[in-house]
Amino acid sequence: MTRKQPPAPTGGHGSPSAVLKTADDVFAYFEAFTNLERGLFRPRDYRLERMERLLSDFDNPHLGRLTVHLAGSKGKGSTACYVAAGIAARMPRVGLYCSPHVNDYRERITIDGRSAPEPVIVSCGRDIYSYVLQQKADGMQDSHLPTTFELLTLLAFLVFREVKASAQVLETGLGGRLDATNLCKPDLTLITPIEREHTEYLGTRLTGIAREKAGILKTGVPVCVAPQRPGVRSTILQIASERNCPVLWDGRKLGIRRPVLSAAGTEFDFRSPSGDRIHARLKMLGETQAENAVLALHALHFLFPAETFDDLLSSIANAGLPGRMELVRFRTDPSRLLLLDGAHTPNSIDRLCLAAGSVLGSSITVIFGCVSGKNHGAMADRISKDAARVIVSRPGTFKKSDPEAVYAAFSNNAVRASLALHPRLALEEALSNPNPVLVCGSFYMVSEIRKLCIESSVIDSTIDLFGHGTTEAKDDTQGSARTVLPS
Repeated sequence: MTRKQPPAPTGGHGSPSAVLKTADDVFAYFEAFTNLERGLFRPRDYRLERMERLLSDFDNPHLGRLTVHLAGSKGKGSTACYVAAGIAARMPRVGLYCSPHVNDYRERITIDGRSAPEPVIVSCGRDIYSYVLQQKADGMQDSHLPTTFELLTLLAFLVFREVKASAQVLETGLGGRLDATNLCKPDLTLITPIEREHTEYLGTRLTGIAREKAGILKTGVPVCVAPQRPGVRSTILQIASERNCPVLWDGRKLGIRRPVLSAAGTEFDFRSPSGDRIHARLKMLGETQAENAVLALHALHFLFPAETFDDLLSSIANAGLPGRMELVRFRTDPSRLLLLDGAHTPNSIDRLCLAAGSVLGSSITVIFGCVSGKNHGAMADRISKDAARVIVSRPGTFKKSDPEAVYAAFSNNAVRASLALHPRLALEEALSNPNPVLVCGSFYMVSEIRKLCIESSVIDSTIDLFGHGTTEAKDDTQGSARTVLPS
């Protein structure tokens, strides 16, 4: 496919090569635009015309490869990672676009589970920079410029085209119908479990949210649907029927039996469509991950019908994402376990607590931090039932939070609670006793703690999504593995 060259930059802002020298420069430049994730987004700007023009002006980089598109409230990232890992075992150069990232924007745009090549990110970023400069020179108002998420989505498509990816797996942002990814031409769509979320954009009714998510369904394109609440399921199936989308699997016969969680991962049994009982092992933890994996396996079986479920399973067993039930172990102190998960709703916290109890045992210290607008009271009530100790902290400054109010919610429960506003202090306090540690409440909280672990050489910063499972601290020959953070 011929690459269309965008216009050259127009005066006064610096040449692309001078301004954007690294991938970090590219991502910092994108962050300067109106960003939905910061809450700066205006609902009236939530439309596809701008993204459609972007893609057209760059010669439609979203087309020309096998495409799997996912929407939902929970499990999108993990399911997308499983699907991408399965495809990558059978096709060359598979692009995965997912969000949010935990520590690095590079996590969002990967090729075969690893960060896209730095020179490619920079080159494509410079093309976008030149294009935006030209649009401004032509009189485009700032309010009509792309959002951060739109620019990241465009960058992903440009990168995938540049590396000649044979396939792409795309996760929507918060919606579906009007999401920037929804201009793709999918070969298969997946709908993961839907909950009430982002009500300021998607509405308050679950069926309405389901309609927005199911907006990714395209006429005649097959769909796999995870287990859903009855009203949500009927809404999705109605839309699928209206659009003549074959429903390959609708989650009614999940068939998961005997899930066992341990520090080694998750083991469970399930039945294939032919009725065969299959024993599965995953590096990722939790019954939720078993459900995500079964959804992904049904999708992969459609894409590769000659493959057995056992063969498909072997290619996703080691896949995982940072901050999604990520277990961190210290080689120099095997008794020290730290579990990172971005759970931030009462339902996901409930399932996380059940999983954490199986993996970490009792007497768990919890580091908790959530952004404003979340149901921190319900989450505090659930966590307090199992935790021996809770340390409330601030989940960074990217979004507004009220740690004092969250601390008050925990203080109303019969659990030992403390307030440590700086994440570094929270982690140091948690590591001052031998209890296993659980970090949750938001991806922003997980990001803060994970960043500190990277600084302390506890976690390797290398992005390797398809081989990721548990993360081990480096031993003494590779660099010190410390339980006390550097000052």
